[in-house]
Amino acid sequence: MRRSFVLSAGVSIAAMIPGHAQAGQEDARKPCAQEARLPTPDDKTGKRFDDLVPDRAIELCRRALEAHPDDAATMANLGRALSKAGDGKASLGLIERAAAAGNLQAVNTLASMYETGNGVPKDAARAFALAKLGEKGRNAWLLGRLADYYLNGTGTPVNVDAALATYARAADVGHEGAANAMADHYRFGSKGVPKDYALARKWYERAMALGHADAVAALAYMTDTGLGAAADPIEARKLYKLASDRGSGWGAENLGWMFQIGRGGPKDPAEAARYMRLAVDRGQASAMRRLGHFYRDGIGLERDIQMAIAWYRKAADEDDDDAMIELGDLAANGKGMPRDEAASRDWYRKAAEAGNARGMRKLAYDLASSEFTGVPSDNPAALKWYHKLGETDDPEDAAFAADALAEGKAVPPDLKAARKYYEKALAGGVEDSGRPLVETILRDNPGDAERAYALRILTEHAGKGAGWALAALAHPGPMIEAAGLRIDSAPWRAKIATLTDPKVLTDVAKALQAGKLAKQQFGLAVQYARAASDPSVAKEYQLKLMLDLRLQEAALRELARYAEGDEFKALPEGRRTALLAQFDTPYAFNFNGDESYIPLFEALAKLGMREAAAKYAWRLLDDGAGDPTAALKWFEIAAERGSADAQRAIGYLHLKGFGVEKSAVKAVRAWEEAYRRGETSAAMSLALYYKGDLEFSDAERAGAPQIDRAQAFEWMQRAASFSYANAVVLARMYLAGDGTKANPKEAIRLLRWAVHCGDYSARVALGETYLHGSGVAKDPEMALRWFKHAAGTGWSGGALAMVRASALGWGMKADAKQARYWLAEAIRRGSDDAKKWQAACGAQATIKCLIKIEGFTPIPIGPETEGLAAEPAFEAREAVLRKDLDTAVDNGSEFAVFEGFRSLEEHYLLYGKMDQYLATKVRSLAIKEAALTNRFGSRDNYFALIESSCHWSSAAKEAGGGGRREAALFFAKVAVNKLQDARKRISDLDPSIRECFIRVHQDRYRYLAGIFMEMGRFGEAEHVLAMLKDFESYNYTRDKRREGEAFDQMPLDAKQTQSIAAFDAATAALAQAGAARDRLVALQRQGTLTAEQQQELAAATTALGAAQTAFRGELGDLANVVAGLDAAMTPDQEAKADRVAAIQPRLISTVRRLGKDVAALHAVVLPDSIHWLITTANYQKSVVVPIDITAMRKDIGLYRQAISDKAVFITDPASKLYKSVFEPVDKALRAAGIRQVMLSLDDALRYLPMAALHD
Repeated sequence: MRRSFVLSAGVSIAAMIPGHAQAGQEDARKPCAQEARLPTPDDKTGKRFDDLVPDRAIELCRRALEAHPDDAATMANLGRALSKAGDGKASLGLIERAAAAGNLQAVNTLASMYETGNGVPKDAARAFALAKLGEKGRNAWLLGRLADYYLNGTGTPVNVDAALATYARAADVGHEGAANAMADHYRFGSKGVPKDYALARKWYERAMALGHADAVAALAYMTDTGLGAAADPIEARKLYKLASDRGSGWGAENLGWMFQIGRGGPKDPAEAARYMRLAVDRGQASAMRRLGHFYRDGIGLERDIQMAIAWYRKAADEDDDDAMIELGDLAANGKGMPRDEAASRDWYRKAAEAGNARGMRKLAYDLASSEFTGVPSDNPAALKWYHKLGETDDPEDAAFAADALAEGKAVPPDLKAARKYYEKALAGGVEDSGRPLVETILRDNPGDAERAYALRILTEHAGKGAGWALAALAHPGPMIEAAGLRIDSAPWRAKIATLTDPKVLTDVAKALQAGKLAKQQFGLAVQYARAASDPSVAKEYQLKLMLDLRLQEAALRELARYAEGDEFKALPEGRRTALLAQFDTPYAFNFNGDESYIPLFEALAKLGMREAAAKYAWRLLDDGAGDPTAALKWFEIAAERGSADAQRAIGYLHLKGFGVEKSAVKAVRAWEEAYRRGETSAAMSLALYYKGDLEFSDAERAGAPQIDRAQAFEWMQRAASFSYANAVVLARMYLAGDGTKANPKEAIRLLRWAVHCGDYSARVALGETYLHGSGVAKDPEMALRWFKHAAGTGWSGGALAMVRASALGWGMKADAKQARYWLAEAIRRGSDDAKKWQAACGAQATIKCLIKIEGFTPIPIGPETEGLAAEPAFEAREAVLRKDLDTAVDNGSEFAVFEGFRSLEEHYLLYGKMDQYLATKVRSLAIKEAALTNRFGSRDNYFALIESSCHWSSAAKEAGGGGRREAALFFAKVAVNKLQDARKRISDLDPSIRECFIRVHQDRYRYLAGIFMEMGRFGEAEHVLAMLKDFESYNYTRDKRREGEAFDQMPLDAKQTQSIAAFDAATAALAQAGAARDRLVALQRQGTLTAEQQQELAAATTALGAAQTAFRGELGDLANVVAGLDAAMTPDQEAKADRVAAIQPRLISTVRRLGKDVAALHAVVLPDSIHWLITTANYQKSVVVPIDITAMRKDIGLYRQAISDKAVFITDPASKLYKSVFEPVDKALRAAGIRQVMLSLDDALRYLPMAALHD
């Protein structure tokens, strides 16, 4: 009662005092406005919506409204507060009353509600009518809204002029956002506003004057990129600093980027990280992602992959779709987390559905190519995403979609759609689209009009100085010749001869290197590049060419030589650093260099290259036999330069105690740091540590983490992304429930994936699953098939599995003879376990002795899984795989086709059905050849030949493993002949490059030579050796004219030659028929197929079917020939075959001239043996010496070191090497009365001082 009385008295008293009532009323409205009013440029009183505190504002505004029930401003403010509190019904009534009373704040709010349908029926016309009420007023927000409605056509026809005028009016009354929006529209040319950089800069400056912080950042961006004025990175950096100081998160982010790369001033990674953190604190989601990059790459911060993931997740939570892609990439690659293909696809999908073009690209590719990852492929969905990408407004996206549809690798080819998207990209300013557009036109069976169109594009681009077009017109390549374009090349060659521009000449060289529109000529490409005005650009191209040719060693030797010269030293420091950085990559150093490479690695390491420093350190270490102290120094240098591999190596040193204390805690810390830096292989070391598989004593474990199987499992999950062998270990943990809950289904998926990708250990593991029924139905016979499949590869682990199977009766009756055979074979292949078993039981090991050896009988891979259905029978599984393959061939992408073939081939190999395997392999090889033609323009292209050789070589090894020696020889001959053709393509390059080619591809020559020698076909073996030892073999014959030019091919007999010709013809016919149908199917998919074209499609489908029938028939004939190569022959037939196939030995006649006591001795080192080919004056013979190549290399290194150190006792290692490497050959030479030997050594034997061997 007292309170009511006082209030009443107060009101009454106030009413009686002149002027006091009005002052009190104003006092009540003022706190309401301070808490709930929408601030305007004219009056800053109020709160932004995000800062408004509803409860406080509602209480104050209700008091004000009680005192002034008809005050429109108070109604509007209370309505705004109630809206923030979520009381839409009460809010609407107040806002409508305030708007009716003429309050423009309420009018603005009500217009927004009708525009969006928030609390009222959506009504764009009413929203526009309300906004129009503010046209003559000074409410900046209502004017800005009206301008947006004019521009977007909200409730009114689009009126760009009215929109611009209204934005200008809003800016005049202080609306900084309106000025910034004007600038944005002029900058981007959006919403029908003509693009005008000068006006954009003017309005950004106006917005900047009004206080818009992001306008300063936008002006900085235009200044940096040269939009509307000359680029000025220094001034841009100042503007970004001003924007950041004014509170712009975007400004702080871009300033951090400039500090990161050293743009507009010195590079400062620490400042870059500081400003990036400032941008993050201001809520800039893209800065969160960039901060993740900083942690991932160690920019101004310690490299930490886990912190990178945390910031990517924060950015993704803020809807940064680029961060989603980063998380997708990490999940797909198992970086910092277990590999998770499903999670990866989900992240890509989120980004794609948010409109991110990169997300669309990633998702489309993932949908098309995820075979055996556990996440099914979805080719139709992939195709839809590629088309969606092609239809975006960005011409770069159209070009990317065109690439996918033209290649036909991820999705079926569609040249019509590819052409459409390339044309869109070219029209949008993507000049790089001109070249693939011409290629697509020429591939699509062009008529006269299309040929003229292609020639016009070529001529126009050449006129603009496009190197690829100049090269095509000056040196027409296979695609132009096949399409029948007629070009007068002389003027274009003359034009190129006058050029000096480095970029143009480099592009000319690249086109000649690619060999599609221009003829492939590597020597001429280098010659053109050398004409550039900047010699360093020419050298850079030459080095990159060597890397593209996969001749890393030659590239690095040339780089080291160039770095020693005056030309390199005269370059500016920044240019020298940038040039070296381009070759300081794991790919460039991806080759195994022996001790002879130490000077090369040292020279490059001293130039500051981190990968070279790491390689140099590994060579110095020599697995503890070298100089561990020096190795540690260089590992630390490499790690400081950013090498994660070197950081991992430091952990290895602490594991082994090489030059440092043996310490588990230091090893673990080093591996954890390596993993944080992105070295996935460090995860395997950590997994093995937590499993307890690494040798540390209790004292050496002091302070280190305890053994933890759960931790081991987590690290193994991460390690599985690094190699298929690690995936097999992870599968074993899943099966055994080791550190995790047992998951047989995931284990089997991992094993099948690893098998499919060529991991031999997965075959043994799958055999064990069938043996014990873990994850699959128990089937000992199937287990034995997998063990034999693994043993057929030449892998020692497969032979070990067969020793156990033979001794323990796995899927077969126990057989001591078989056990001894496979034991000897495992030893020949270098197995340490087999050597121990033989040492325990002798060469005539008994089963009783073997099974007593500790560890010989392994524990089951996992418990038996109940209730699983038996494996389908051979025929049932074959039918399913054949159907899948035929569907893929008819409709699928290249990926799907090859996956289908691989699955069927594995099925036949597993069951030992070699005839069916060979028939399928021949067909798959033919389709791969056709795909190579599409991709490279010709099967004679260098890069096509290298890939093709790989395919045929793989077939050779599989045929050999299946016991088809002659078929293996046939495939291997074709593989080597492909390599020989590739050698011809680089015949105009420096001899050092050609010699490097042989070293890179020597294993295929060795494999073929080894088979020939085992079969006693020495003439053919010598022919291969002449190719392999190109630069030394001809020294025997003194035929210097052919040194380094052994381009001969391995001869095929008449039937094989005829079959290969049929193979080529069938492949070409199938490709042609398929292309004709593909063109029409593409039109059908687009819904533009005419009735006449529908008839053509039916005819083309019939033609394709006929071509496929003929294709299968001709290839079937070839497959029959190949399968028949190993048919039993009579001794007379064998002798005749040898005489026909053999090549007249070249060396016998040479050796004969030198005397009866002279012999030539060739060595061919294979992983498990040395094949010595002895050529005397009268005959040739082969001596095979089983070896462990790793042990031999190590022994030779130790022996050389002992001689270098002048050790007193060197007879023991000299005798050991003599007995293990040379004694059987020496006996054969002595028996033949040989006193003088000409040596052609191989591999590490080249570094063995033969004269110092001790017999």
